[in-house]
Amino acid sequence: MEETRSSYSYVPIISKASDIIDYIALKRGGVAAGEIMRHFDIPKTSCYRILHTLSGCGLLSFSAADSLYYLGTKFSHFSIFSDHKHQILREASIPHLRELALSAGETAKLSILSNLECYVLQRIDGPRDVKVRVEIGTNFPLHAGASSKILFLSLDESVREPIIRGGLAKYTRCTITEPEKMRAELNAIAAQGYAVDSGEFTPGIGAVACPVTNHLGRTIAAVSVAYMTLGTEGDPVDTFLPCIKKAAEQISHDFISASMEPTM
Repeated sequence: MEETRSSYSYVPIISKASDIIDYIALKRGGVAAGEIMRHFDIPKTSCYRILHTLSGCGLLSFSAADSLYYLGTKFSHFSIFSDHKHQILREASIPHLRELALSAGETAKLSILSNLECYVLQRIDGPRDVKVRVEIGTNFPLHAGASSKILFLSLDESVREPIIRGGLAKYTRCTITEPEKMRAELNAIAAQGYAVDSGEFTPGIGAVACPVTNHLGRTIAAVSVAYMTLGTEGDPVDTFLPCIKKAAEQISHDFISASMEPTM
């Protein structure tokens, strides 16, 4: 009989270790062992065994100077690997963003997840004299914006939920700040395959975005068209979605192809 994921036994200690890593990553400034014990309600001996093991694997590091635990050196290696992948992604996106900007007549951009924020990796301006200009390297919150919400949805629920419950800042009257409404919005994005922003971060600026995926079908970036809501005729989804979806699929294809090529 063929085995499925649900037929395997659950390993609680691995799940707990993963939760601890996520907690330390979210804190960023280092976490004391006592705080971890209290937050997760773990006995002292068990907590130190988990922390010692994660440190030995390079997933955590311990600073004797301040007696705090931080993310370990292994994550630095992951970061270097990610930087290489992001360079491939950036280069793969340029011709398709250029075509998208011309087709839509508006600014086209590619965004990725970075330090739990939406980071603009590449941008091509549209041909209009008056346009939305977003600088490469700009960060946006994950709950406000079309690309942001695509990337927010890509997070594991164990990481996403603490952010939602922790309080979502309000930037405009359109920003979604209520936890239930945000969950409903992310569920809708998952079902329809695209996200819309009608001025959630900046009044008068909207966007439509689609996910870029890797060979496993996982979201690694978001492609979007940003426009000024005043003066835009018709439904932005009807106007922009077909060309955004095409660009996202082309970038996904070219990124996968380039990533699979052997390196010298």
